Amino acid sequence: MDKEWMCHSRESETYVVGVDMFLNFAFRNVVTRWGEILCPCRDCVNGMYQSHIACRDHLIIRGFMPNYKVWRVHGEALASSVQNENDNEPGVAGAGMHGMVNDIFVSRPGDPSVQVANFYKYMNDAE
Repeated sequence: MDKEWMCHSRESETYVVGVDMFLNFAFRNVVTRWGEILCPCRDCVNGMYQSHIACRDHLIIRGFMPNYKVWRVHGEALASSVQNENDNEPGVAGAGMHGMVNDIFVSRPGDPSVQVANFYKYMNDAE
């Protein structure tokens, strides 16, 4: 998949069209039950779930995190040689763990998390 657009200015039409292409690809492949994906912007670095609109805004305003050329967290298949080249890619290691923790502990508006409340109660009781 051609990703030359990622090197263009974030204000360019080429970049914006590329971001839309990336988001269409990612949302076809890895959407959570809340309809969100891990955001690969410079600030979220695949550690925060965001909606389609929020990811788009982040990627256009902030840009992609450095060296995110193979979209492993967003469903892109890898050849073993490419995988070895990107093993130290920031934000990718443990991304599945972030998802599991967020699924259990992240409280969403309208979706209060009993587990989070219990966790903090136990922590306070322990003190």
